[in-house]
Amino acid sequence: MSPILILLFAASAIFAWSMGSHYTGAVMGTAYGSGVLSLRKAQLLAAGAALIGSVVASINVIDTYAHGLVTGASRVDVAAAQLAAAIVTTLSTSFKLPTSTIQIYSFSLLGSALVAGLPIHGAGFGVVILFWTIGPLVALALGFILARLVLQRGIKGSRLKVTRSVN
Repeated sequence: MSPILILLFAASAIFAWSMGSHYTGAVMGTAYGSGVLSLRKAQLLAAGAALIGSVVASINVIDTYAHGLVTGASRVDVAAAQLAAAIVTTLSTSFKLPTSTIQIYSFSLLGSALVAGLPIHGAGFGVVILFWTIGPLVALALGFILARLVLQRGIKGSRLKVTRSVN
């Protein structure tokens, strides 16, 4: 195996580790913090869901990053982007700062492409940036709507229980 290929595998593994440590905290922090799940159960659930998600649903994201943003990236370019993203993600996790690893990686890849003089697909980056903008707003709206529905059901359910227990 060539040294460049070893570097690429190592960079991929380090970035995957940093993403796993970062997103496990983000995804399961609330469930663990509220006492719904133990730390061990939260970690196992996150690991299982990440494995299933990566095998079943990640191909579209992989395609976007493999072909939709930069053309002609070498293994060294990709390894540099992954190592840069891993360092920033690890530092963010160490300082307990919420970040988006996919945004960090995108801009690391962009930086590598600029150094290498590679063609950058502006439309591809435009779509990604558009959804980074829209996604949080959709999440805000859905969070509000779902919490409203759940809270109203919970309030109605508690009134019924109080009424029943009084009678």
